[in-house]
This record gives sequence, C-alpha cells and structure tokens, in this order.
Amino acid sequence: MGIERTVVEALSAADLTIAVAESCTGGLIASRLTSVPGASRALLSAVVPYANEAKTSMLGVPADMIAAHGAVSAEAAEAMAEGVRSASGADVGLAVTCVAGPGGGSAAKPVGTAFTAIADIGGTEVRRLHLAGSRAWIREQLSEDALGAVLDRLGTVRPPLVGASLVVVADEVLQGLTADTNSGEIARALFLAGMPLRRVDTVPDDVEAISSAMVEAAREARLVLVCGGLGPTPDDRTVEAAAMFLGRPLAVDPAALWMVERRLVEGHAAGIVPNPTMTDARRKMATLPAGAAVLENDVGYGPGCVAETAGRTVVLLPGVPAEMRHLLGRHVMPLVEGMTAGSIPANHVEEVVYVGSESSIAPLMASLSLEFPDVSIGSYPDLERYRTTIRVVGPEAPVRDAASRLRGTLLDAERAGREP
Repeated sequence: MGIERTVVEALSAADLTIAVAESCTGGLIASRLTSVPGASRALLSAVVPYANEAKTSMLGVPADMIAAHGAVSAEAAEAMAEGVRSASGADVGLAVTCVAGPGGGSAAKPVGTAFTAIADIGGTEVRRLHLAGSRAWIREQLSEDALGAVLDRLGTVRPPLVGASLVVVADEVLQGLTADTNSGEIARALFLAGMPLRRVDTVPDDVEAISSAMVEAAREARLVLVCGGLGPTPDDRTVEAAAMFLGRPLAVDPAALWMVERRLVEGHAAGIVPNPTMTDARRKMATLPAGAAVLENDVGYGPGCVAETAGRTVVLLPGVPAEMRHLLGRHVMPLVEGMTAGSIPANHVEEVVYVGSESSIAPLMASLSLEFPDVSIGSYPDLERYRTTIRVVGPEAPVRDAASRLRGTLLDAERAGREP
C-alpha cells in the first residue's frame, strides 16, 4: 500500500474530503483509496459515469460539450471534477477520463491519451497525459498519476517507488513437475543488495496471465523481474506478453540477432550445436519489444532484455537456472546497485542457534524487537533436532548489535540453567 495511503493521510491531516469521478479506470482509484484503513475520513463518495449519458445525468456535464470536444477531453474532465465536487459536497473533486485501448484511438487522441482534473476552492486544474502500455497498465498508470496529482495539489511529496517484484513464468512449476530454485536465488541476491522482493507471482505460459501479473508487479515496485519463457518454442510467450504490457510492437533486434548468431557459431565450434543455421525459431529469441535493451547471455543462446515504463525498470530473464544466474550477476545486480547507491543500505544477516523450543525464546525475541526496531528477528524451528535458528536481518550495525545481545542472553541463561 503506497501512494493511496499517503493521499488519505494528507487529506485527513488537512481536514479535507474528496469525491472521485472515474470513467476509464472504472472505480480503480476508489478501490485503491478504500484499501486504506480509515479512508472514510477522506473519501466522501465515488462514481463511475462510464457512458456519456451518465456524465450528463450524474455530474451535469453538458451533452453539447461532449459532442463538441469528446468524452476524453480537457473540457469533459474539468466538468466532471467540478460536477462530482458539487454533487457530493466534498472539498476536492477528482476526475479522470482516457482512451485506454486497445481500440478507440485516433490521430488527435491516440490510445493512452488521458486527462486528470482536480477541482477545489482554488479552482480547477487539468492535466493531459500520454500513457503507453496494455489497457490494464494504462488504467493503473492513470490511477497512480491522479493520486499523485492530489498530493501535488496539497503540496505533499509523492512517496518513492521502492523494492522489486518477481513474476515466474512456468507451467511446469504450477504443475509440480519442476521445483522453482530461481526465486530463492533472486530473492536472496536482491535482499542482500537492499532491494528486497515485495511479491513473487507464478503464472502459466499464457500471454494474458503474464501481462496481468506484470501490471500487479509494477503497481508495487520499482524493479519488475520476469523469469522464464524466453526460448524458441511456441510455449515461450513472455516476450509477447511484455510487449503487450509495455504497449510496444515486437521486432527483431539487430544486437539480439547478432548475439544469437554468435552463440550458435560458438556452440557449433564446441560440438554442441550440430547446425548453426538461423531458423525462424532461433530468430524468435532475437525478437524483443521495441526499444528494449539487450542483455547478453554467454551461457545460453537467447538474450534477456530491459525496458523502462512509468518509472519502472522491467527485466526479462531466462528460466534456465544457469542462464538466469549468469544474467542476474552480470546485468541485474549492477542495475540494482545503481538504483540503491547512497539511498538504501545493503542488508546483513546473522543466525544464532538455540537448543530448545521455539516458544521458550518468544519473550526474548519480543524484547529484542522492541530494543532494535530497525531489524527483523525471526525463528525457524528444527523439530527433529530440537533446536531453533534465530535469524536477525537488516542494516549491518544494528544486526550485529542485536545478534550480540541475543548470544549473550542465551549464554547467560545456559550458564544459569534456565530458559532465556
């Protein structure tokens, strides 16, 4: 829960209420606001006047205005914001309208054209946006920008995007035929670098499922990793899904094609690839979303890639563990280091083993958690050996202090012949 919480808190602190009129987002903004406990302090009402007739009957938007300028226009957005504010009695009226696609665009208003309007006692401000992506990602971006516009109006700083999300694409994992080892490796590497995973989703090799998972991942994180489905066979659908999510066409990338050709020649020279001739299936591995940058793969035969969208960095990684590991170390971790440099401390982990039951150390763990609020302390019992591993995680200095205190307390209890 990110920007929506900040909006509710900022409105509540200013003793202001808001009413929302959503067209293309269909209640998404209201849903985000009401996900925050205590949202009733700020959100007075929300409506979805999707049809033009509803904009007129519910909000008083003149029909001739819509006929002259269109439902997706600065004029319509302004009238919607003022109408929902007037009808509800809220201090702030927020309205959005857009061409979310995939159809409905024109030369003057292509898919992704959007307007956000905010009306309050000081007047009405309208913004025109040019968004790109799938229908779902355009709607998500617009909801985020609208909430950000409220914060801008209130003079409140938008919360930064943090952390990473991972989408694992693998029918075989969902079928229980293959164990997912990639998620653990990726999670540990990112965590220690100071950019922990906020979520991991495993989805089938289906374009709609992958693209939808990318939208959910991008809502919560600055870095979106998608692992698996980059190969040459028909069931490898990740690149197609990424293109849908980004709203970009697919094209054979010259740098990617050169890499595939080079790796085939190298494989042939090593006696691994019998025939290095370029085929349609192999050319598929060089087909990427337009504008994506190639991530060279010196272990396998197809590249990964990276693209930017709405402040997020999206990285596609192969699912073969050796290839994933290679690209993670060579490309992803330097990228993460650049994102976190000087702003997010790397995480440190220390483990302490206690011979005894987990319940015996619960009071001690609770006390340490209060004393060291910057660290996370978790317990992991081994029932067969009757011992518990206590893991202390966080910035290095407080982790070392907390672990030292833990060891000392356990040693004192052992010497005294009592539970800690």
